[in-house]
Amino acid sequence: MAYFLRVVRQARWYKYPELDWLPDGGLQADALGDLQTTGNELSVYRVENEMDRDRVIVALAANRDNLANLDYAVFDDAGLVSIGVAISQQDGQTPDLAVNRLHYNLVNLTAENLVQIAQAISSGEHVRISRKDIELKLRRSIESGELDRGRIKSPRLLGQIEQVG
Repeated sequence: MAYFLRVVRQARWYKYPELDWLPDGGLQADALGDLQTTGNELSVYRVENEMDRDRVIVALAANRDNLANLDYAVFDDAGLVSIGVAISQQDGQTPDLAVNRLHYNLVNLTAENLVQIAQAISSGEHVRISRKDIELKLRRSIESGELDRGRIKSPRLLGQIEQVG
């Protein structure tokens, strides 16, 4: 079984009872802010196991400007098929060439599709990786060669990784 992964901001996905004004099963409107589309497409990564998941997270962290906590959600791809969302593989733009092949776009999206995708994400698994763990994973991935150091766009991020080590 395959899953899709999307970086989110954890606080936007809190549910009832954390937010007592939110009805049971409801979704905050702010959650849609994590689903910004371009050309009616939404970027996701397809993961089939823990190794894929970990590698995607590290590659996405390597595209940031700073070391920071990283929140993400993993949700079942079957939910997208059931609502008729079209999926198209298109290589990603991370410093990990293997991860880039795991990138997909959800295409030809309507506003209704976006709400359905938000519901699928809401029912998925939500995880936070600490800044310290991101730092260690980035360092290991650079040392192992999984990440191409030359493709990390932020000199600031590179400096933070090397400074702490």
